[in-house]
Amino acid sequence: MEIRNIIDDLKKNDLIAYNYLFSNEDEKLGVVICVKEDLNFGFVVEVLNEDGKISLPASIIEYRKI
Repeated sequence: MEIRNIIDDLKKNDLIAYNYLFSNEDEKLGVVICVKEDLNFGFVVEVLNEDGKISLPASIIEYRKI
């Protein structure tokens, strides 16, 4: 597995499937709005999905580009 920096890997308008680490829920789909630096989590990914705009702490999610 190749290690990548999330800010270099994700770009605006990327479609991703994501889920929280160690979660038993189904994957959710979302469109990346932006990736911002954050003092608590390192980076926060803002995603637009069916529930609206949400902020995902990058350190506790796993994702894949679609």
